[in-house]
Amino acid sequence: MPLSMKQVALGFLASSLTYSTVSKADSLADVDHVVLFMQENRAFDHYFGTMAGVRGFKDPNVQINPNNRSVFFQQVNSLLSNATDHLLPFYVNEAGGEFVNGTQCMIAGSNGWGENHAALATGTNDMWVVGNTPYSIGYFKREDIPVHFGVADAWTIGDMYQEGVVASTNPNRVIWQSGSINVPGGNVHSTMGPVLDNNDTPGCSSLDLHVINGSTIMSPKNYSCYPYDWKTIPEYLEEAGITWKEYQAVQNFGDNPLVSFELYQNLAATNESAPLAQNGLAMTGSGNWQGGLDDFKRDAAA
Repeated sequence: MPLSMKQVALGFLASSLTYSTVSKADSLADVDHVVLFMQENRAFDHYFGTMAGVRGFKDPNVQINPNNRSVFFQQVNSLLSNATDHLLPFYVNEAGGEFVNGTQCMIAGSNGWGENHAALATGTNDMWVVGNTPYSIGYFKREDIPVHFGVADAWTIGDMYQEGVVASTNPNRVIWQSGSINVPGGNVHSTMGPVLDNNDTPGCSSLDLHVINGSTIMSPKNYSCYPYDWKTIPEYLEEAGITWKEYQAVQNFGDNPLVSFELYQNLAATNESAPLAQNGLAMTGSGNWQGGLDDFKRDAAA
């Protein structure tokens, strides 16, 4: 019988709390495995803004803008409402009922470089409602996401953790597994990139303009020049003799950033048995999105 999401959540929560009681280490030298797991389309406050002890909605050092309002006062224009000029963080499940399930799939807005930099508004960071979506400042509570709160309670939570680059999926996943998007003037000596959007076809993306409240946000004329050719973290791990593996299934939504690099594309075409190809590109669970998760659980239990 298929498990409900609640059963899955409770099972995962129980296992995470159990692991927290037996995983004790005195130093980094005691660490045997490092697991990197990336989610997207959710800000820190969206999950943990109400959590005790973190820099959430009760942050005493929150940014105060020139209008003498905190950054939590997000601007609202007449296209959204004539009743107010701002929107504060709000609980997305206040109405209860089906909202509790529906908001788990709420619209994420745009994560594009232009849209999100317009929302940052050259530093005031108060245009997310206008430049993105009002859901940008909605939030969950503990009862909505017990798994996340359970893990956060049992382990260390990084309340100043931010995305690597204010942009969409691919730039953040590329920097996640290579340490760079090849910004101009950076340490990567390559003519490819800089990675600012989700381009996955050979060549470069075109100029991108967004105008919000009179502010023009312009990206470089040639960017996300694909495929990329600088060194990735798995290559360094391989050279150092450190074992690693990319856990993924066929239905991975195209979110494996390694396939954006020329080296891995060549290996996939000419040498699928190479360690970088086997550990970085191989998929499991054909037609099943959780194939990689099944492999991970098996290896973790070994």
